[in-house]
Parts: sequence; C-alpha cells; structure tokens
Amino acid sequence: MHTPSFIYRPRLTLSHLRRNTRRGPSPLLAILPVIAACLLLFSGCATSSKAAPSSKVVPASATTRQPAAPPTALPRIGVYDSRAVSLAYGRSGDVARFFNDLRARHARAMEAGDRDLAKKLDEEGQSRQIRLHLQVFSNAPAEDAIEHARARLPEIAAAAGVCAIVPAADFHGTSVQVVDVTDMLVALFDPTPQTLKLVRECRDQKPLPIEMIAQMPADE
Repeated sequence: MHTPSFIYRPRLTLSHLRRNTRRGPSPLLAILPVIAACLLLFSGCATSSKAAPSSKVVPASATTRQPAAPPTALPRIGVYDSRAVSLAYGRSGDVARFFNDLRARHARAMEAGDRDLAKKLDEEGQSRQIRLHLQVFSNAPAEDAIEHARARLPEIAAAAGVCAIVPAADFHGTSVQVVDVTDMLVALFDPTPQTLKLVRECRDQKPLPIEMIAQMPADE
C-alpha cells in the first residue's frame, strides 16, 4: 500500500538551536506634582474709651495641603513567543486528530483507486507539516494556533490586564508596559509535561533562518 510522504512527528528536536537570552524591560512611571496650598491672613482693630488703641493680627488657618492624585496606570500590551505557542498547538490533540484523519482519508482514497485525491491529501499533509516546522523552528507567524485560540483571547487579556495581544514588541517606549503572556496562551492547548519541557527549551534558543527550515523534508 502507498504510504503518505508526510509523517506527523510531534517530538521536535531543539538541541541544535542556539541559545537566546533576550528579555524585554517593563518600565514604570509613578510621579505626579502636588498642589500648593494657599494662606489667608486678615487683621482686625478695636478701640476703647478706657484703654489706649490697640491692633491684633489673627491667622485664619494653618497651611492646607491637598492629597496627591494616584499614579496614572500605564497601558499594558501582551506579547508572546510565537514559536512556543505554535509548538504547544502542534503537539495538541486537535492537530494529532487532524493528521490521523488525513491519513485515514488517504488510505480510503488509495483503496478506492482515487489516486488524484490521494495525491491531494498527501500534498496537504506535507504542506501542514512544513508550516509547523517554519513556525516552531523559525519565526513564521503562529496563525494556526492563534486562530484556534481566538475566542479565548479576551479571557487571556482580562486575566493579564492587557489591552492588546501581539506577537512581539520590536520597540516600546516608557509610556507602555509590556507583559509576557506566552505561558497563558500555551496553557490553552492542554500541554503535557513533555510539551512544557520542549516549550522551555524552545524559548531558550534563537530561531533558525526561515530559508534553512524551508528546506527541511516534511517527514523530519
């Protein structure tokens, strides 16, 4: 029987990648001016037929200070490591079921003698596997994983206290705070302990050039 050329292998080797220790700062701002108080002073005079005229100065009140306003909270932006999220998604039950279904359909097409359909399914499997390689080993966008988790992104944003979720902040000034939500996104795919271990290893490595990964065979 013809065997499809794509072979789904959820175990991804990361030891050949180089170490990456990049981390981004999270600036804070907590300074506001205080308002100066005012002084009010008035005087009064009194006369008496039995005493010499005299004058008296009376302070109205002590200096009053208004409390300082609380610091203004910085906008918070959520960022994530697209490789780690794609890795968790690629090893999830949904992706495993996709490849199992694809292989079953391929086998049925071959049994029915429908070689055109078998070829189409074969190419679909190869394409999907190569796409995962580009996302996990390089820095191709994690579109599949994010689309799968899109309905739960508001939940993640609320839990992290962020107003947006983006793959990375190539630059950010001191007027915003960047928050890493990678682990929260990874958790959406019910990762196994082995997957979490691979995710940690993945995040410690630099992504390989996308041209190099594009040349990897689909069955590796």
